[in-house]
Amino acid sequence: MTRIRIAAAALGVALATAAPAAADEASLAQFFKDRTITVHFGGGVGGSYWLYSQLAATYLGKHIPGNPKAVIQAMPGAGGMKGLNYSFNVAPRDGTFITMAHAEVLQETVLNPDVKFDAKKYEWLGRFTDIVSVGVASKASGVTSLDDARKREVVVGATGFRSWTGFAPMLFNRVAGTKFKIVAGYKGASQMFHAQDQKEVEVVPASWVVVKVNKAPQLASGDLVPIFAVSLDRMAELPNVQTITEFGRDEGEKLFLKVFAANGVIGRALAAPPGTNAERVQAIRTGFEKMLQDPAFKAHVAEKKIPLNTLGGAELAKRVNTVLDMSDDQVKKTRAVYNELLAGIKDKK
Repeated sequence: MTRIRIAAAALGVALATAAPAAADEASLAQFFKDRTITVHFGGGVGGSYWLYSQLAATYLGKHIPGNPKAVIQAMPGAGGMKGLNYSFNVAPRDGTFITMAHAEVLQETVLNPDVKFDAKKYEWLGRFTDIVSVGVASKASGVTSLDDARKREVVVGATGFRSWTGFAPMLFNRVAGTKFKIVAGYKGASQMFHAQDQKEVEVVPASWVVVKVNKAPQLASGDLVPIFAVSLDRMAELPNVQTITEFGRDEGEKLFLKVFAANGVIGRALAAPPGTNAERVQAIRTGFEKMLQDPAFKAHVAEKKIPLNTLGGAELAKRVNTVLDMSDDQVKKTRAVYNELLAGIKDKK
């Protein structure tokens, strides 16, 4: 009789433990059913933010309780800042809105005291891929390493002096003793590579994804040579290529370089606005992980050759917090370097 009572008690405990989880799943399904999730991004149609937003809109809802539909919403403007401001301050916080956060959210959180968003306060849901950037020299230039760029002036293309394509070579000049001459005004990587073919520029800064996918034959033949990287650590694929974070003459410069390179950590990642319901955030995080294992998702990515280097939402949040773990004094030093750089280009066009 005692054994029966113990077994019954144990069964009661098990049922009591399991019931909330089942109820939570049911309540989540009830909430998301017949709702539509907006997948927002602060860029234009056709770029990589749009590409990965489409992936999320196509596959993510199938793995969230209630199987909500999803639509994408483009909000270009101010280099992604318009989208960040909207997603942080205005967007719904009930789980029906997620954003492909612009990678500069880390840099702007630290360096710009006037922004009205904070990368630490977003609810990070998952990352499709990191975005590491490189500078590639043409074989015709004779430049094969940063050392060559220390010996003579080397012409680099850029979209603008304040874009990362202009900032990166300018930083190498400051901290690594290179002699890059920046020619700005190109509309994108394709224009810069065309200018390189015409020998107008010798080095093109571009994302490694773009270079690897679009310039694979030139890399294999040695017609294009990576000479620098903008990443927190050396790239496994390019172990002999120096990255920006290996330099810095004092604490301020080292901190600035770390923040500048950390944009790649965000890459193309999904986030919910701060204050979004915690259970729904977790449901979307879990859905993101399940989506990555979806055979249809895998087949799509393989067919389109879409790069992935994924992170779960909790791990991405940890990495964001690690990068932004800075004292007020360190933030002040980092901003001082940034302001000096801005002052140096204020008269350039």
